[in-house]
Amino acid sequence: MNRMLFAAAAFLGAGAAATSPLACQSGAGSHVSRVSESTDGHHQHTNMIWSDGKRTMTVLLDGRVDFSDDDRSVISMDPGSWLVIDEQVRGEPSRHIEFRHEGGGVRSTYTVNGEVRSGSDADREGWLARILPELIRDQGLNAGPRAERILGKEGADGLLAEIRRIRSDGVKRFYLSVLFDKARLSTAQEAAAFRIIEREISSDGDKSSLLRPLAASLDFTAPAIRDGYFGAASSISSDGDRRMVLLAALPRAQADAAALTALLGATAPISSDGDKSSVLTRSADAPALDAPAARDAWFRAAGSVSSDGDRSRALLAILARDGDRNDIAVAALESARHISSDGDKTRVLLAVSADQLRNPQVSAAYDAALETISSDGDHRRAEQHAGRARP
Repeated sequence: MNRMLFAAAAFLGAGAAATSPLACQSGAGSHVSRVSESTDGHHQHTNMIWSDGKRTMTVLLDGRVDFSDDDRSVISMDPGSWLVIDEQVRGEPSRHIEFRHEGGGVRSTYTVNGEVRSGSDADREGWLARILPELIRDQGLNAGPRAERILGKEGADGLLAEIRRIRSDGVKRFYLSVLFDKARLSTAQEAAAFRIIEREISSDGDKSSLLRPLAASLDFTAPAIRDGYFGAASSISSDGDRRMVLLAALPRAQADAAALTALLGATAPISSDGDKSSVLTRSADAPALDAPAARDAWFRAAGSVSSDGDRSRALLAILARDGDRNDIAVAALESARHISSDGDKTRVLLAVSADQLRNPQVSAAYDAALETISSDGDHRRAEQHAGRARP
């Protein structure tokens, strides 16, 4: 191992923070054992040691490097930049290449088993043609500059096409972040990006980290954007990650009936009653709940909450905001009938105002819920509350 690799090993062993898209990537059946990325204000430093038990790859990058469009060679480097790639494969020759900026161009040194190969070398070209696309596309080497280069030359459609070719969730996420941050996207392009998040990224964490910061700037009144975002949110299996994505979208969705309906539709399948109740409670004062479709979606989601405490908290939240509406009071009482705990059920009944109980529909729904309370004390309290409200 040459002196640069010794220096990299020492640097990696120091435990530098891993912030690159490389940090969470590996090929099939492999793992990244050490990754770090840092900057000193002038140069970007990327260091990686990757191994699958049979093959060990070390990559050291200092500065800015541009690769050819086919990702098979280095075409330019900033002054002072260098790139080292070292591959050790059990039972095969070891290969090592160093690229440096020199005299306004790029100088490379290629060795096989420690012996320098000079001039044109078919083995060198074949090795680079195999190894560089893997490092660049699937391990995320030089991801930021490369994504921006593709965007500048081929536009958003070109970058979207490249993202579809990437296999790694983390690298897809990084390129999509560049796309959303740097490109002026049409509605169709935004919708295409959301389809990639929904269908081509398996990691819930990567989906969530992409969707949450986007929510604040999206126009959910556009059907393609609304359907794309909430379709991607609905593909998140993790209850906690889905909850965070939906709550991030709530400020932009709460005043639009179609957007709020879509958000609540993505809430109902959440398995965790606590996470589901959190979204319902936070959305209980949304202005768009005035719309029947959004109201019905809210109560469908509330009806899927199994926990008595979580369901009662959600119902109390919507009664506190909209308890003077007959339709809300009736729907809350009908949902409360299915609460097993007499104490939690009674708390919901007592939250219905005396004025509302004078309405025949509300009064009938209240009596139906009252009949399901088996506790004498709770039944008496709820009955007395209704008695004080009725003539």
